[in-house]
Amino acid sequence: MGYSIRKIVRNLCDNWLLYLVIAALFMLGAGLFSVCMNYRMTSRELLWESKQKSAERLYVAVELNGQSRQGYSISYDTYVRLRSDEQYQDLEMLFAEQFYGGFGYYRSEEDAMMRNLNTYFMNDALFEELYHLPRKDGVVYVGKEAYDTLTIVSGMREIKDELPYFNMTGEEMYIEGDVLFVEGEAYPYEVVEDAGLPVFEDYMESMTYAVIFPLENVHEIPYEKDSEDDNRHYSRLSYRYRNADYREDLIAGQLQEINHATSSTGYFTVQDEYKELKRQMDDYQWDMDRWMLAAVSILLLAGVGCMGAMFLLLNKRRHLIAVSIAYGSTIRREIFEAVAENLIVLLLGGGIGIAIWPLFRKIILYQGELRMNVTAIGILAAAALVFSTGSVLAGIHEIKVQNVAAALKEDA
Repeated sequence: MGYSIRKIVRNLCDNWLLYLVIAALFMLGAGLFSVCMNYRMTSRELLWESKQKSAERLYVAVELNGQSRQGYSISYDTYVRLRSDEQYQDLEMLFAEQFYGGFGYYRSEEDAMMRNLNTYFMNDALFEELYHLPRKDGVVYVGKEAYDTLTIVSGMREIKDELPYFNMTGEEMYIEGDVLFVEGEAYPYEVVEDAGLPVFEDYMESMTYAVIFPLENVHEIPYEKDSEDDNRHYSRLSYRYRNADYREDLIAGQLQEINHATSSTGYFTVQDEYKELKRQMDDYQWDMDRWMLAAVSILLLAGVGCMGAMFLLLNKRRHLIAVSIAYGSTIRREIFEAVAENLIVLLLGGGIGIAIWPLFRKIILYQGELRMNVTAIGILAAAALVFSTGSVLAGIHEIKVQNVAAALKEDA
């Protein structure tokens, strides 16, 4: 074994320049191949992870480039129709009708107040998403700031004729004790902690000034939805999947129907991280395919170089191989030594290429996320073994045991 190792090292040193070229080719091909293969595997992992997250996240519908007298004009009737449609049974709608309002009075420069007061007609799914508690039947929920405002309104109503300024935009609403009065109707209420209503990505609208009714009551309180002077009516729509099976066509199908049904000049959409990631991957796929073709071509060129080198070197060593066989060596051992010689060259070049693959990433000009994957290493190692074995077998096929004497006689 020691003799074989010394023989392999000597052969490598004697032909270092030829092997250096082959190793450099394999290094270049291995580096480019690693980037391309890692891109493919990373893309697959990222898309799978994004798809899993997409099945669990909340999608907020937003209106782009829209102008509508009714603001977000997703009507309650449209919501009811889509919610009951069997083809969307795996999609949960979180919906609220919102009305902007406010309260203000002025008694003196030191005694003046202006506060928002927004009313929401919200379905149970959205309420539980925001407040993490089950909704009680017949109860109206009031944010802390809304509660303070409505108790102040109760006191101001008694003296509003004495005030220089008193205004209540929206419907007449105030709190007395344990009862919330709206247009003369009494409702039981509970005060809730502040929450954030999802409006779009990275932005939450505070609900501290909110008065929240069940969505089914939206037609019971006569809010003026079509006021030409005040655009106070909005609809808030979000989506959530009922199970882990993400299907991008479900949300897209509903939004398409909503866009046809609304009076808006814009269109409704959602920010879908999975679809955006997939679009980015698809945009870069063509460039990465070309680099993969270049990498495979360079690796094949290194393999052809191995084959040419073996034809040349084994022909030069024909006498030495014959002498070795005459002194007790075997063709199998000679093949093993030659394969090991080539394999060392290719593995050394491939190992360097894999080690410096981030540098090749700069050549490809890809700045997205890449994760190291063993698949590329396994393929390159298998390619090195195939190239080494194939080259040696192709170069030694004429050197057989029965030709030893003829080889010695010819060389003599």
